[in-house]
Amino acid sequence: MAENVKRLDAAIVDCHKTPTRACRDAIVGELRTYIDDYWRRFKSDFNGRVGVANVAIDTATAGLTSAAVIVTQETAKNILAGVATALLAFRSSAQKNLLGEQSAVILIGQMDSDRLVIGARIDAGLDSAIAAYSFTRAMTDISEYGSSLSVISALISMQRAGAANAQKVKDAQANVTLLTTQIQADELRIKAAELAASAARLAPPAAAAGASAVPGR
Repeated sequence: MAENVKRLDAAIVDCHKTPTRACRDAIVGELRTYIDDYWRRFKSDFNGRVGVANVAIDTATAGLTSAAVIVTQETAKNILAGVATALLAFRSSAQKNLLGEQSAVILIGQMDSDRLVIGARIDAGLDSAIAAYSFTRAMTDISEYGSSLSVISALISMQRAGAANAQKVKDAQANVTLLTTQIQADELRIKAAELAASAARLAPPAAAAGASAVPGR
């Protein structure tokens, strides 16, 4: 692990100096492999221990924590250390049973969902030339990919989704109010038309009665 990180660190420095599609794809791919592997191990450990309070992820985070110490390039260090910190924080909350098993499962599901969304964006970017998807942009995305595996990130995503849903409900309620107003206006117009028609039906006999009264004078 240490030697691989040293090699990756050197490659990052070189690719920053002379960005190419080849080095971009290789570096992002390797970082993503590390992140996916530790996340997979964390989930496997979590799912293998039914009680949230018993979840332990030392084996999943030890490699990342060590890597974060060895890496000297700031970008890679932040990515790796960020994932390790997120998983360690999750373990701490789980061991103290602060989240509750159901909440923990929901959070993990949100993390997975966010990871897939960002991963799809990375895949689309890597299919593009370096001019369209720069090395800096790719490193930003892979950093966000790692950051998505945190309780805070998951909570923010859920909050945003809730706000979006709340806005949809608000919009729907506004539409219902508008539709109700329109329906009420239509009903009033129909009633007015019915009254006018009734008045029109009553008007001819009255006029005829008036006309028949004239010769009788």
